[in-house]
Parts: sequence; structure tokens; C-alpha cells
Amino acid sequence: MNGTPKRRFESTRKRVEEGAVYLLESEDEWLGSFTLTTYPVFNQDMVSYFTKLNNPMYLGRTIVNPRLSNMEKCFVTMQCFRKSFKLARGFKSETVRTETRAVNRNFTEIMLEVGFRKIYSSEIDKKMVYLERRIIDERMMT
Repeated sequence: MNGTPKRRFESTRKRVEEGAVYLLESEDEWLGSFTLTTYPVFNQDMVSYFTKLNNPMYLGRTIVNPRLSNMEKCFVTMQCFRKSFKLARGFKSETVRTETRAVNRNFTEIMLEVGFRKIYSSEIDKKMVYLERRIIDERMMT
């Protein structure tokens, strides 16, 4: 398993129609995208493992243009996270929750660097890692 999840066209269309898909672009190309929803975009049973906070937002489908260099990919990933935190604050959220596959170690490390903390690692659920980042201070990551 390479860590790349299967995409469902209907789920993607639904999130685009909801306005939950955000793009990062330069003047001439797509750099990355992510979804930010008010409902879990992963296994609903996992929600019970998260901290009980108001108005959680769920970050998913963070994708970076594969043509970028490794350094650029890291930068764009960080920008996706920063933008998701800013949007979550706008929704009066106290936390951003997400998941990633355990095999995506570099991605998980970046998430930990920007303040996410591991909530749960599941051997049963395709070796997924569930993470959460509290939105506490307006000045953080803006």
C-alpha cells in the first residue's frame, strides 16, 4: 500500500458543491488543495477518541501538486494547514481534526510540527493515524 487513498467521485462532487474544497494556486498553476468540513470525513466511530471540544472542523484530502520539488511540496503542505486553521477560526471552531495513513510518515511529521497531536493510531482501520490541533490563539499559524 502506497498511502494514497482511493477517491470517490461522488464524495468529491458533494464537497465541491458544499464549498468545502479549497485551492492554493499560483498565477499559472495549481499548487495544492484540501477539504474542510463540519462533519467527519473519515470513520465516524473514531470521533469518540477526540477531545470533547465545540465546533470541530475536519481536514481531509490534502493534496499537493506532484510536479513540485520536495521543498515546494513541504511549503505548500504547510500553507494548506495554515489556511485550514485560519478558516476554522472563522467558523469559531476550537479544533481541527484529521487522519492520515501510518505509512505517510513524512506527512505525519509535518502535521506534528504545525501543532497537531496524535489522538489514536489504529491497527484495525488500515493502520490510520488520527490527529487533532486545537485552535487556541489567533496569532498561531497565521
